[in-house]
Amino acid sequence: MFSTDSPRSSRLFVFLLALVLAALPLAAQDSTSTDETGLEDGFLREALAQSPNKVFDIFGDWTLTGFLGVGTDVPARSIHLQGRNAVFRMDRDVNSAAFLLVRTAQNNFNTVLKTFSVGATATGANDGEFVINDLGTSVGGGGSRRVTIDNSGNFGINTTAPVAALQVHGTGGQFLFGLVDGATTRFLIDFEGNTNLSGDLGVEGREINFSGDATTNKFLQVTGADNGSLAGILQILTNGSGLWYVTDDNNDSPGGFLTHIWYDGGRGSEDTLMALAQGPNATLFVDGPVQQNTAFDLAEAFWKGPAAIEAGHVVRVDPNNPNAVVLADRAADPGVVGVVSTNPGFILGGGAFSPEGLARTWGDEIAAAYWNERSSLETAAFSNHPELQTLADELASFSLFRDKHLATDASEEAVEALRAEYEGHVQHMSNEIERITLELFFERNFIRLALAGRVPVRVDAAYGAVEVGDLLVASPTPGHVMRADNPEPGTIVGKALQPFAGGTGAIVMMVMLR
Repeated sequence: MFSTDSPRSSRLFVFLLALVLAALPLAAQDSTSTDETGLEDGFLREALAQSPNKVFDIFGDWTLTGFLGVGTDVPARSIHLQGRNAVFRMDRDVNSAAFLLVRTAQNNFNTVLKTFSVGATATGANDGEFVINDLGTSVGGGGSRRVTIDNSGNFGINTTAPVAALQVHGTGGQFLFGLVDGATTRFLIDFEGNTNLSGDLGVEGREINFSGDATTNKFLQVTGADNGSLAGILQILTNGSGLWYVTDDNNDSPGGFLTHIWYDGGRGSEDTLMALAQGPNATLFVDGPVQQNTAFDLAEAFWKGPAAIEAGHVVRVDPNNPNAVVLADRAADPGVVGVVSTNPGFILGGGAFSPEGLARTWGDEIAAAYWNERSSLETAAFSNHPELQTLADELASFSLFRDKHLATDASEEAVEALRAEYEGHVQHMSNEIERITLELFFERNFIRLALAGRVPVRVDAAYGAVEVGDLLVASPTPGHVMRADNPEPGTIVGKALQPFAGGTGAIVMMVMLR
């Protein structure tokens, strides 16, 4: 029923009374009779019968005492909606809160303790977000964004523009993200980006332990600082013995190192397996021989430029270019320097990791050649490496996403997050292109000259059948070797390890430059 103890209730009463008076000629009939609709006679039934599509406008504020039921005759709450389809809908034509959730002081609805607003925003057809804002103790205004679900389904906490499926922003406290079991933190990322996992992670009956102390008898353990000078430790242990991998954070100190690997649980010199120092006197120490099971020779990089020189070819020094080689094409050529390696185990003077390193290692002319070829190198890179095109598509998609959100009323935090994310994508793309183009540049313009070991070599037996143990020199056939019965000093390139009876082909030889 409606309350009548206020002016608003009085206005409602007057309105209802007017309806009764308007329906009196009809209400003169039996007021308690019913028809096939099941409705009793009365002013409301008669009024609706005369105007079935009538919408009655009631102006002002109204108070309803009791519960309101829609779709149910027995409402269980102040407002009770019941139905098979969606039972509640609120339409808004602006980006404002759909409804407010307000917590007040107990027994005092005039004192607001906390307010959250829930709503949907949109910039166009099927382009919107679900948002939850924190209004503090206000009951209006924008507030601070706490939750955002964007049009792509990305879920953001404390951000207006999530760029990942789940993006969490800290608010200046200790924790950024955490999983807690009761009072025990199991997994934690703090506001400085440090990660901590408490307990063991089981992997097929073994253990992966991330902890702050050097616990033994673990299958794999990753720890933090150990003695104040070690920045990171990877420890693989079984029953107290195992492998330690350590990265030093003070490699400029006397005796400092960049990485160090020990065995058998100790950290003395007798337990060192490998150490790599950093700086102008960088050294690599390996305890024992370094072995390769698929490659057999030691090689060094040499410039060949656009010349058609391939693996197995015999080459001589190029008299017109320093650090460069050309195909050997004279019998017992004294300028011969060796054979192009097919699959070297070690490469000296190898590729540079940047254009600047290319200039330092090979000179400005070689670096300039790289930049002259850069355009064609990039074309080849995208053609031969589909992962580059995938990165480019992702970057273009993110660029559109960024521009769309920056065009809205994005917060300063959201703009900074988008800028940093975009720059990260751009830098990653640039690094990958540079890495692959440098690799292609070396493949195009450099050969790996075998200095020692076993290597395939192209041979021409027109100058005599080759037997195992024969000494080999350059032949008049460009890039090939031949048998030499009485070779001159400085012309020998190797010793045959396989026989070859006639024609041209390839055999394996032992490199013997003398």
